[in-house]
Amino acid sequence: MNDRPAPRPADGPIRVTRLNHAVLFVRDLDRSVDFYRRVFGFEEIGREAG
Repeated sequence: MNDRPAPRPADGPIRVTRLNHAVLFVRDLDRSVDFYRRVFGFEEIGREAG
């Protein structure tokens, strides 16, 4: 049993100053890459075979 109080909701969005690594599992890779490039300006730096 956990006696700690429940976490309070954040006052606003988390401010991200740097993102080093992210792994995403998606159904349609090409469509997802296109979305993240257009919306967030992400750059694809590698792709695993398979």
